[in-house]
Amino acid sequence: MAFPQEVTQEIVRICSPRRIFLYNEKRTLSTDKLKAASFCVVIPSGSDRDALLHDLYLSIDADIPLNFTLYTTSEWEELN
Repeated sequence: MAFPQEVTQEIVRICSPRRIFLYNEKRTLSTDKLKAASFCVVIPSGSDRDALLHDLYLSIDADIPLNFTLYTTSEWEELN
């Protein structure tokens, strides 16, 4: 899977998010090869966070480990 475009497309397909942030990438020091990535996804309020996380982890087939942190729109607004 192409990173990050195809991963982002899958997140959109699964969650219908309000925002997606790629907030961390781990790379090897010697080759700068991507080893892992973390996304923050802002989902609509009232969404089933557990079900969406389950779907994200099972549906996205990536060559590297992915981590997802989900916030509802109302939770995200409280942080701002």
